[in-house]
Formats: sequence, C-alpha cells, structure tokens
Amino acid sequence: MGMNSLLFVPNDNLCLVDKYPEEFAKALSGAINLSCVQPKPTALVGAFGDFSIPYCSHTDNVGIVAVGGNFAEPLLETYKGYSHIHHTKEGQVELLKALAERLGYSVRKKAKKKG
Repeated sequence: MGMNSLLFVPNDNLCLVDKYPEEFAKALSGAINLSCVQPKPTALVGAFGDFSIPYCSHTDNVGIVAVGGNFAEPLLETYKGYSHIHHTKEGQVELLKALAERLGYSVRKKAKKKG
C-alpha cells in the first residue's frame, strides 16, 4: 500500500520553487525520507527551510494536522485500515473523538434546541 506524506507550503515562498526546481525536488525527497523515519515534522533544507513535511505515515493510518501561523503540527495518527474514514461526517467525528481522548477529553453531541 505504501506511505503518504503531507507537504506544508508557505505560499509567500513559492517563488523559490520556480527559481530552483531541481534543488527543491532534492530537498523535498530528502525531507520526505527523513520525516518517515523520525516522528516529528521535518523542514526541507537550505533555501526551502520554511517548507516542511509535518506528516508521513503508512496509508492504513489517518492523521489530523493543524495548520496556521506558517507552521503545521501533527495532532493525531491512528490506524484505520484502508477506510477513507475522513471522507464522511461520521468518520470525522470518530477522529475528533480519538483526538479528544488522546488529550484527556471527551466529545458529545449537543442536544437539539427545542422550539
């Protein structure tokens, strides 16, 4: 089945990709390989240090990644088989509950408003 990697791109720095396409490809390949070995986000090297691979995992896993402030942080990685769980509302709720539980919280559905 293979592995999946997520590339975080700060849009302001896309001009570097146009300017140095071969160097970008090499930096990207190296960062993907490294991020799949170490369990933390990996920045690309050199001029591309603002780009990163925040998530790399087997295709049987599903992850949640938070993005903001020119940074991406993996929050959850969980085994779900080859399920595409994140494509449905029910699956998204299941992932939300898994993240909440990991952080020591629980999630419940709001009661419907009367009237």
